[in-house]
Amino acid sequence: MNYSTFVLFISALPILVILDYIAGALPLHPDKMRFDAVKLHLSQRSPAFVGAYSIVSSLFVLLFIGGFIGLYFLIPIAPIVFAIGCIGKFLHPLLIPVENEKSVYERFISDFQIFLEGAILAILFLGPARPLFV
Repeated sequence: MNYSTFVLFISALPILVILDYIAGALPLHPDKMRFDAVKLHLSQRSPAFVGAYSIVSSLFVLLFIGGFIGLYFLIPIAPIVFAIGCIGKFLHPLLIPVENEKSVYERFISDFQIFLEGAILAILFLGPARPLFV
């Protein structure tokens, strides 16, 4: 895999992030909303929890963005930073449940985004893009 093919492949991720943002702006259909009794909205949590949740979420997003930008410039540590950001961004909402209603479009786009992040990680660590960062 050469550099131009790699850049073309990873350029689909920002497009998905933009589509996820647009889908998040769409109104939810009232019949499709689902509420889970275990999950609490952030406004029902203590201020210390909200602060810690925001800091950890921001840290994972910054690692994700920093690693992703580093992939474009072929920085050797970028795949590891990107992997930590992806894994943290994926596991953080699972470890700390917070109520978050999503529309069908938003769920589809976020699921596809997770799939694409996994594909990028597989290509980085197991596939043909591995020699680019050695």
